Amino acid sequence: MEEYQKEVALIMQKAGKSIRQISAATGVPKSSVHDFLKDKYKGLTEWEKEEERCKRDFSRVLVISDTHCGSKVGLTPPDWMFNVQGGSKEERKKIASMQEEMWDFFSEGISSLGHIDALFHIGDAIDGKASKDGGNGLITSSLNEQVDIAVQVFDSIPCKNIFLVGGTGYHTYAGGEDFEEVLAKEIGAIFDGRLWVDINGILFDLRHAIGSSGIPHGRATQLSKEYVWNRLWEEKKMQPKSDVILRGHVHYHIANSTTKYMAMSCPSLQGPKTIFGERKCSGTVDFGFLVFDVLHEAQGLNDISYSVHTKDLLTFSPDIHFCR
Repeated sequence: MEEYQKEVALIMQKAGKSIRQISAATGVPKSSVHDFLKDKYKGLTEWEKEEERCKRDFSRVLVISDTHCGSKVGLTPPDWMFNVQGGSKEERKKIASMQEEMWDFFSEGISSLGHIDALFHIGDAIDGKASKDGGNGLITSSLNEQVDIAVQVFDSIPCKNIFLVGGTGYHTYAGGEDFEEVLAKEIGAIFDGRLWVDINGILFDLRHAIGSSGIPHGRATQLSKEYVWNRLWEEKKMQPKSDVILRGHVHYHIANSTTKYMAMSCPSLQGPKTIFGERKCSGTVDFGFLVFDVLHEAQGLNDISYSVHTKDLLTFSPDIHFCR
C-alpha cells in the first residue's frame, strides 16, 4: 500500500467504515487492507482490551457455531475468499460477494466486543467432503485445507480460552480421522463430543446435535427435551446440572428458558445458499453469533445477560426470472 492509501484507510477505519468500503475507496485489495489494519492496531487493540477487561465485573463469552469452513458459503477469511471454482463468471462473483458480506459482518462484530474471556464453538467447524452433492459446494475438498481456513477464523478472534465440541461425522470425519480434533490441537482448544464449562459458577452445556422441527412452533420443544434429559441424567448422578444449554446443527436461533434453566440453539455462520439447503430443507436460517456476559459474583441465571448478533444476508436473495 502507498502512504496516501494507508492514511485514507486509517481515517476511514476510525470513522467506522468496513474493509469493503475502504478497499473500494483506495483501490487496494480487501485482504491487503485487512492485513494492514490488523498489523497497525494489534498492540494498541490488545492494550485497550486488557484495560477494558480489568474494569469489568463480568466475563464475556462468545458463542459461534456451524462455520462450515471450506464450503463456498461457509465463513471464509479474505485469503480464501476468491478461490471459487466452476460456474460462470457472474456466479463466481456473486459467491465472492456473499463471502465478503458474511466476513465483514463477522469480523466487524468481533472487533466491537472488546476482550473475550471464553470462546465456544458448537461444532461443524469444517464442511468435509460434501459427497452427497459431489463436492460441488466446496472451495476445497482437502480437509487439511479446510482446517487451515478454520484456523484463520479462530486466529481472528482474540481469545485464548477456546472450547470446541465435535460436529457431525459427515462433515468432520475422513479416513477414520476426526479433523475437528486436528483443528483443536492446532488452535489449543479443549475438545470433546460434549463439554460442560463453568463460567463464574454458571455451568454451560455444549453439544452440537439437536433435533429440528418441520413446524415453527415446534422448534422450542427440542430444547425443552434437552433440559429434561439432563435432569434425568443428573438424578442418576451421571451428568452435572446444566444451567445454560447450547446446541448447534439446526442453523437457526431459538431460546427457551424458565427460572431453572436457559436453553438455546445457536445461529449458524454458514450462509443459507447450499445445494442441500435449497433442494431439501424448509424453514428459515439465522446467520450470526451469541454473546454472554456472566457476572464475576454470579449467583444464578439472573446474573447472566446475552445478546444475539444476526444479519439478513442480502446477497443471498434469489434471482427472479420472467417469462415474456
